[in-house]
Amino acid sequence: MVSNYAPSTEEQANFDSRLRKKGDLVALSKVGVVDIGSNSVRLVVFDGAARSPAYYYNEKIMCALGAGLSETGCLNPDGRTRAVAAILRFTYLAKAMGIPRLITVATAAVRDAQDGAAFVQELKEKTGQAVLVIKGK
Repeated sequence: MVSNYAPSTEEQANFDSRLRKKGDLVALSKVGVVDIGSNSVRLVVFDGAARSPAYYYNEKIMCALGAGLSETGCLNPDGRTRAVAAILRFTYLAKAMGIPRLITVATAAVRDAQDGAAFVQELKEKTGQAVLVIKGK
């Protein structure tokens, strides 16, 4: 038997409110991810259930963090400045969207650079974001 029941707007609002208050059901609220790559820093905000999250917001800022890395072994100084500014912007945007915490990850450029660990520390100090550096193979 198929039910034709649909919750009222008030019932749905109450349900949504309870879900967002329970820590074990955070998957149904917005989640923000910052990806720090060799060329760009990207913020993607997902909204909805973990099985089928929908893009809520997506922004990419070109930073060229890895420019010259193979020659110098270090992150590009101008790229570092642009990346810090981008992450500060994304932090403010996330707060405006009601996202309490961003998941911030970095890939090969930060992992491989001689000054990668110092850059991660700089980001923590200047933006408040803890960065997870994804391991290679």
